[in-house]
Amino acid sequence: MALPPQAIEHLSRSPVGTPGWSGKLLMFAATVFIGSVFAYLGLRFGYTPYLANREDTLRLDLETMEQQVTVADRSKLIGFYSQLANLQDLLDNHVFATNVLDFLETNVHAKVYFTRFEMNGETGKVFLVGIADSVADVSEQVRIFETSGELTAATFNNVSAIQNGKWQFDAEINFTQEFLHGSQPPRPAGETALPNEVMEKFKQLADSHLLIARNLRTCTRLKTTFPSLTTGEDLEREIVGLVSGKCVYQEQMPENASMECKYSESERTAVAQSYEESAADVAAGNLNTDVSVSFSGTTAGGSTSDDPLQAALQSGTCVISGL
Repeated sequence: MALPPQAIEHLSRSPVGTPGWSGKLLMFAATVFIGSVFAYLGLRFGYTPYLANREDTLRLDLETMEQQVTVADRSKLIGFYSQLANLQDLLDNHVFATNVLDFLETNVHAKVYFTRFEMNGETGKVFLVGIADSVADVSEQVRIFETSGELTAATFNNVSAIQNGKWQFDAEINFTQEFLHGSQPPRPAGETALPNEVMEKFKQLADSHLLIARNLRTCTRLKTTFPSLTTGEDLEREIVGLVSGKCVYQEQMPENASMECKYSESERTAVAQSYEESAADVAAGNLNTDVSVSFSGTTAGGSTSDDPLQAALQSGTCVISGL
């Protein structure tokens, strides 16, 4: 049976091809490649020359600036920088002795006061001689020091009874290096005292030491005042004059106590020299070596073993009363 003419015509026609996914992918790849080529050409022949030209301009500016700065100016600049570096090193290693004084001001028991203070700034070690009303007050002072975060150690020795039922003791305390080198010590709430006020008291104490030293050598009458570094009050000291061949010296102390000395010529010469050495140390603010400062204003400078005033106290030449 023969096929109809319509069927024969339909079969003889070729199918029309349509584009597939492979053609679209090829077109996308070609677009990306052409874009990359244009980007490379833009960077290579446009942006790279711009950066090179900018670098040359900056280099030329630097060379011009170098030519404007003379060799002498550069030497001055280098010297100034060296001074700044040395100053920074000094500040980093500076010991703030006022921190220690502020610490003692706020961490001393109400019924305890110190008659001697020695400090070694390199080790952070401080030696104290204190007087307390009772053994219980000494124990309380021990507790205050041992619970302080600014100390690495606190040792108490030679606790002994003295006149009028008082108790004397030695204390050795070590401060942390962070506390010694810190510019702002911890202060209690409401505390407003400034370090320059402390330094002013040092100056007043040094001036008083010099007056006493000059007049003590000849036992010339003199009456003057000095600041107490513990209480802040002004106390009196007086050279009365020669009495029975002895030079009579009187000094007020904190807590309404007083000291009277009857020096021989050799003793007053030694004590006068001690005052002069103390005045120099105090005026210079030199507390980085073993320097003692009596909180009663008695001495500053020297060590416990060879201090002439300490020797006078032990020999009975000087007598403390009112304790």
